[in-house]
Formats: sequence, structure tokens, C-alpha cells
Amino acid sequence: MFSLKRNRDVFDRSYYEMDMNSLKEFMNAANPYDDRVKLLELWIKRKENEINSREALAPASLRKSDFELHAQYDKSIKAARERLVAKLLVVDEYGNKIDKEYKDLSSRELHIISENLAIRLYLFNYEYPSFLPQAVQALYEHPNTL
Repeated sequence: MFSLKRNRDVFDRSYYEMDMNSLKEFMNAANPYDDRVKLLELWIKRKENEINSREALAPASLRKSDFELHAQYDKSIKAARERLVAKLLVVDEYGNKIDKEYKDLSSRELHIISENLAIRLYLFNYEYPSFLPQAVQALYEHPNTL
């Protein structure tokens, strides 16, 4: 289905293999989820928009699958995301100052951070700050998250 009307000219052939690799990687990542069909539909819509907006050949450094590009982009953000979460917990329940690095946070401390974020979401009135998704992702990816 994804290959319909594809691979007809030199321009599209230069992207075709990369797009198929992106599809395979996405399918491997989305397969464990129950709503994978909906995720696939959204991915195909996004990819179709990307294909239709292509006007020039990408340089060799950008001819990578979506997951490779995301990993390259996310590498620089990950450290900042981890520092952000480490700074969200300043004191414990007894008022003692906490100065820990991200990797040293316990599951209890991660729970306190996420609970404190969750009960304050209504304050944003659905206009959440741009750091919030990054903070949630860092909480989700932490090795001590239960």
C-alpha cells in the first residue's frame, strides 16, 4: 500500500529505500501496541505529506531513516531533558534539600516528581509549557521507573 505510485522516477527512487527502512523500523516499534493500526495510519499520513513536500534531493548526511534522524536529533536533547528532571525535585517530604543527578533518582523520587507535575496540570489551562513533554519523556525513560 505504501509503495503505490512510488519508485517511478529518479527523484523518488533516491528516497524509496530510505522510506521503506523507515516503515520497517516504525512497524517494529509500533507492533507491541494495541492501537498500532491507528499509529500506522497517522505515520502514513505524515509520511505522505513529507513525500509530497519534497522538492530537492537531501544531502547524503540526511539520507537516513526517521529513527536514525530522530536518534541523532534526540542525542543533544536527552542530556538537557535529564538535567531538567533532576532539578524538579528540590526537597523531600521532610524539607531536606535534595541535590541528585538524574541517574541517581530512585523510583520513589520519580513518583514524587510525576505526582507533583500531575496535580498542577490544571494550572496551565491546557496551554502547557514546552518543557513539559520533555520532562514526561525523561520520567518515562528513566531506568528506575516502575
